[in-house]
Amino acid sequence: MIRVRASTPPRARHPLWDAWTDAIGARRADEGFRQKLLSMGSAGFFEHQRLAFDRILAGKSILLTAGTSSGKTYAAALPLLQRLATGATRRACFVYPTRALLEGQRIDVGQLAALRDLTVGVATGGKHVSHLLDAMASRVVFATPDELYWYFAKTVKHAGALAWSLTQIDDYVFDEIHVFRHYALDNLVWFLKRLQALNPRARFHFLSATTAPELATRLAAFGDYSEPIRGESYTGPIDVTFTTWHPLTWRHRQSVLDYLMAENNRHTVAIFNSARFVHRFSLAYSELRDGSHYLRGSNVRCFRYTGYMEKSARDLVIADFQGSGGVLLTTSAAEVGVDFDCDRELLEEFGPESTVQRFGRAGRGGRPAQVTIAAKEGLETQIRNRLRADEVSRDEFVSALSEVLGGYQDSIKTSQFAAYTHYCVNLRLGSTGQTLNEALFSPGERDQFRSWQAGANPVRYGLRSVLPQTRLANGVSADPFYILQLAPGGSLRTPDDSRFIIVDVDRSYDSLVWQPFAFGVSVDEAATFARSKLVDTAYGLAALCEKPTPDQLHALSPIGASRFIRRPEGPIARIDGVRLALCFGDIVLQRTSLAGGVVSGDPVLAIPDWYYLLLASGDSVALGRLVWRLLDADPEDGSADAGQSPVSGEGFPSPLNRGALADLVPVPATSDPQYMFVLETAYGACYEVWRELSEQSNH
Repeated sequence: MIRVRASTPPRARHPLWDAWTDAIGARRADEGFRQKLLSMGSAGFFEHQRLAFDRILAGKSILLTAGTSSGKTYAAALPLLQRLATGATRRACFVYPTRALLEGQRIDVGQLAALRDLTVGVATGGKHVSHLLDAMASRVVFATPDELYWYFAKTVKHAGALAWSLTQIDDYVFDEIHVFRHYALDNLVWFLKRLQALNPRARFHFLSATTAPELATRLAAFGDYSEPIRGESYTGPIDVTFTTWHPLTWRHRQSVLDYLMAENNRHTVAIFNSARFVHRFSLAYSELRDGSHYLRGSNVRCFRYTGYMEKSARDLVIADFQGSGGVLLTTSAAEVGVDFDCDRELLEEFGPESTVQRFGRAGRGGRPAQVTIAAKEGLETQIRNRLRADEVSRDEFVSALSEVLGGYQDSIKTSQFAAYTHYCVNLRLGSTGQTLNEALFSPGERDQFRSWQAGANPVRYGLRSVLPQTRLANGVSADPFYILQLAPGGSLRTPDDSRFIIVDVDRSYDSLVWQPFAFGVSVDEAATFARSKLVDTAYGLAALCEKPTPDQLHALSPIGASRFIRRPEGPIARIDGVRLALCFGDIVLQRTSLAGGVVSGDPVLAIPDWYYLLLASGDSVALGRLVWRLLDADPEDGSADAGQSPVSGEGFPSPLNRGALADLVPVPATSDPQYMFVLETAYGACYEVWRELSEQSNH
C-alpha cells in the first residue's frame, strides 16, 4: 500500500472579493447560491486562485493546472466577469469539451454573471443563424468547441457575420483542455490559430487538472504561459493499492463484485473504461427492490451515472448516492464536471490524464479514502521505484503515476489532412478567409492545397468529435453504437435536416439504462458500397462496384486529377494479409437481432459523407489481427471479450470497448465476414492511419 498524504493548502483574502461582496449585497440571487459565495469568500482563496485573479485582472492569459475541487472555474470566472462589468473586456466565451460539462458549469457562472448585470448566451450548433448571432452578442457566451467550429459550416452568406462575432470576444476560457488528444488536439490548435488571427488581442485561458509539458508546448503560441500556475486542492489522506485486473473484462466480474460487496455503508465509486462492461455488469448483478436498485442479494444500493442523462437526472443520482451510500458504476463521464465524495474507489487505468482525473475523485473535501487501481502488471513496481517511500505527497504520487503511464507525448498527433480542412474552412469566409489563409499557411502549402481542391476532394466540419449521434427524447445526444443496441423496435424516427443526428429515438436514456442489449449494429456493405467512392493513390475518386472482392478492389484503376498521395501500390494497400482501402461515402448501418436477422421497420440509418477504412480479407485471423493493431491493443489480454457481443464479429472489439482509441470505431459488415469498416470520430484519423499503413506496406 502507498499512503498519499492529506493536502491542506492555505487560503487568504483577495481584494477582488470586495467588488463581489458589493454585488452580492446589491442584487437578488438564489439564497443557496448566495450563501455558497459568502462562505467561499469568508474562507478565502487558494494561492493558485489569487495568482489567476491577479493575472487576468492585469489583462494576461493563464495556464492553470489544479486538482478537482480546487476552484478552477471561479479562478477564471470571478476576475473575467469583473473585467466585463468594468468594461475592460468586451465579451468572454467559456468553452467546455462536452455539452454535459457546459450545462453543469453554466448554472454557476450564469448566476455570477447575473449578479453583475451581464447578458448570457449559449451557442448551439443546430440553431438557426439568427439565434447563433443573438447568443454571440451576449457579454458572456457558453459553447463547446464543436459548436463554435460548426459556425463555419453555415452558408457563406452568414459565415462572415458569424466570424465577425468571434472578433468581438476578448477572452476565451477553455476548461479541461487535457480532453483534447490525438487529431482532435491538432484540430483545436488550428481552430485557435483562426481565432487568434481574427482577433489578435484575444486572450486564451486554459484550465485542467492535468497539463503535460507536451500539451503546454502546443498551447504556447496562444499566450504568455512562461509562468504556468499550479495549484493544490483540499484533500484527505488516500491509501492506494493495485490489482492486475486490466483490462477489466467479463472474466473479472467476480473479482469486481467481491470488491464492491466487501464493505457496506460506504460510498464506493467504480470507474471503468468500457461502457459495455458497466451495462452488462449492472444488469447481471443488480436487482430492483422498492423502486431502487441494489447489488443482488445485498442491501448495497447500486447507481449508474452517465453523461447521457439529463442534468436533473444526473444531479438526482449524485444526491441519492451521497445521501444513502452504496456503489456508483460509471465510465469516463465521472472524470469531469461532476462533484461527489467517495471513501472507496476502484478505477481502471486509462492513460495518464484520465487516470489522474479519476484518482482526483477520491479524498475530496478532506475526506479519507481508499483507492484501488486496476492496472497492467508491473505498474505498481515502477511507481514504487520512482517514489522510494510508502508515504508521499499527492503531487509526488500523481507525477510518478503520469510518468509511468507514458506521459502525453503519445497523444500528440498532427494531420496534413486537418491543415487542408482548415484551409477550406477559411475559404468560406470570402476575403477574410483569404487573409486568414495567407496568415496561417506558407505559399507552398497554399499551392498544394489549391491542387488538392482542384480534385474536388470533399471535407467535413468537426473539431473534437465529428461522429453524428442519436438524439434521445430528452434532447440529449448519445453514441449511436450504444443507443442502437438498446432502443426497442418502433422507437426510431427519421431526424429533421440536422447533419449532427443519425436518428431520433422516442425514449429517454433513463428508460434504457437498465435494459439489456437487444440488438447488434453492423454496416450494410452492399448499400454502403453503392453510395461510396474509393480514394485512390492520386486522391481522386472512383466508384466502388457493389460488394467487391479483395481482388476486384485491388484491380481498380487510379483516376483523378489531384496528387494528394503518391503511392505506387495502387488504391489498395496490402498489410498482414489484409487489403486496406480509404473510402468516402455514406455509411449505412443496420440493426440485427440476437438471432442474427436484420431488424425490419427501422428507418434508414445513414452516416452521410464519411471517410472510412475498408479492410478486406478471406482470413478472419489476419483481419482480426490488423483490427487489434489499429486499436493498439492485444486480443490476448482479455479485451477480445467484447467480440462475444452481437455488435462485432467473433474475435473483434466492440465499438463500446474502443476506450482510448476513440479516433477509430471498427464495425463489421452485416452479411460478409471478409469486410470490416473502420470509422473515424476525429477528423483526419482514417486518412493518417491509411497513409501510415500504406507506407509500411512498401517496406
